Amino acid sequence: MKIIKVFSYFFALLMFISLINVSYSNICDTCLCSKNGGNVTFNCRGKEIGDSFKFSLLVPGYDAISHLILSENELLSLPSYIFEEPKIKKNLKILDLSHNLLNKTEEDVLNTLQNLEILNLSHNQLQPPTKGIKIPSLQRLSLCYNAIDTLEKLIEGPHTELIHLDLSHNDVTTLFNGSLKTAQNIQVLDLSFNKIISLKTDNFLKLKNLRTLKMDNNSIKEIPASIFPDSLRELDVSFNLLKTLPEHLTEITFLNVGYNQISTLNHELINFHQLEHLNISGNDLETFPNINMKSLKILDISYNNLKHIPSSLNLNNLPALEILIISGNPLRELKFVNLQLQSLTVKNIIQLESISAESFENLKSNPGECLNLTISNNKNLSHVNEKAFSKINVCYVDLSNNKLENLSPNIIMADKEKLKYGIDLQGNPFKCNCSLQWMLNDLVPWIYSLRPELLNNLRCASPEGLKSKRMVHFYQWNQKTFCLYDTSFSRMSLEAASVLADGSSVTLQTSNGMITVITVTSSLLIILVAIGIIFARKIAVKRVRRNRRF
Repeated sequence: MKIIKVFSYFFALLMFISLINVSYSNICDTCLCSKNGGNVTFNCRGKEIGDSFKFSLLVPGYDAISHLILSENELLSLPSYIFEEPKIKKNLKILDLSHNLLNKTEEDVLNTLQNLEILNLSHNQLQPPTKGIKIPSLQRLSLCYNAIDTLEKLIEGPHTELIHLDLSHNDVTTLFNGSLKTAQNIQVLDLSFNKIISLKTDNFLKLKNLRTLKMDNNSIKEIPASIFPDSLRELDVSFNLLKTLPEHLTEITFLNVGYNQISTLNHELINFHQLEHLNISGNDLETFPNINMKSLKILDISYNNLKHIPSSLNLNNLPALEILIISGNPLRELKFVNLQLQSLTVKNIIQLESISAESFENLKSNPGECLNLTISNNKNLSHVNEKAFSKINVCYVDLSNNKLENLSPNIIMADKEKLKYGIDLQGNPFKCNCSLQWMLNDLVPWIYSLRPELLNNLRCASPEGLKSKRMVHFYQWNQKTFCLYDTSFSRMSLEAASVLADGSSVTLQTSNGMITVITVTSSLLIILVAIGIIFARKIAVKRVRRNRRF
């Protein structure tokens, strides 16, 4: 009896252990467990574990878990027991809960992770919290792509370690004064793609370490003076409703006010002593102020209402300028006043029809540098003077997707040693006749050896026999292929034949019999010449098309 009783106890113990293993299975049986030095990662991304999972996070050999990924699992909530083990609370540093179906921040569960440094709750359905996140060790918090409409009670308690907060793509409409006062050490704050209408004077002043602030794609109409801390270096307020520039940003180095409603600039920029990158594209500017901006390196004034390139854009005012973007303005000509650059971009200008020999004569490259020119996607640009680039130290030219039908070889081949990065002529409607034979003879072999990808879409638009044919198709072909298809060449041949066929243009003083012989002979000769021309052209075309794999 004792033996039977002992056996019964032993059997019950086995059943109990079995039930435990069913309820709390080893996480490494489903997820990817890995070690990297002292860090242990459990990666359960997209394992379809659902919100009823019961994993044991204590696995022999993986006790010190530091990184847990539970993203893309359609989780509705977090079980309260998941982080109950002391070892988990102590060692977990990174938690990724993104791309789930969470509708609340689960503060009661998350706030037990007092050593957590990175928390990703993006791409969920989170509503404003009732208690707030209170993890003093947290350094990075992502709450983007949720349904949060207020920052009140979002973060509670002192968060002295929090340096990066992402709240983009939410429904925030108003920033209340002091709503972020518990995270005074934030360096990067992203509030882009919300519904913010107005700003208060005390929204950001207490963030004494704030360096980067993104508020693009909101509905902000005005930025009050002196609302930013002196620490701010990068500000993005593009795609709002601003009519004036923000003020008192003397230490800022990056400013993006693109796509607002700014129509005039007087001297608002005069106090931006440290500004290096200014994007004021997509506004209504008709000119640019005549002020000195000694630190400015990048200027984007594209898609404004500039009818000519302002004379204020000169070397005296902008001595450090390297990159200038003037695309999308109603410019009819390109003419610069003593400017020094590394890169110039001119795209999508409908009014631009030609580039003259004087267009770039006052444009220079920075010392020790060469100039990169991008003049593309201008649908009415049909002419480029053969001396347009002769006076500048240019190392790359992009003339792609314009309306160029012809091009002089002197534009390129005379100074091709300077063009060490090549020239892009793709996407133009070239008429491939004898005048462009130089492109097959010289340009294609040069580009093929330098940057063959620039030949992918270099095609003929006419004549019909060459329409849509890639020029690289004729690489190393030893005949003047374009001349064989030249309509002017064909027309001359036919005209010559018609002159020979016109008996009235020839007068012979001889007998009727001789006239008959000469007439018959001339007719036969004309027929033979015509047949010879036709067969010669057909044979040449067949040879051109033979064994081409380009």
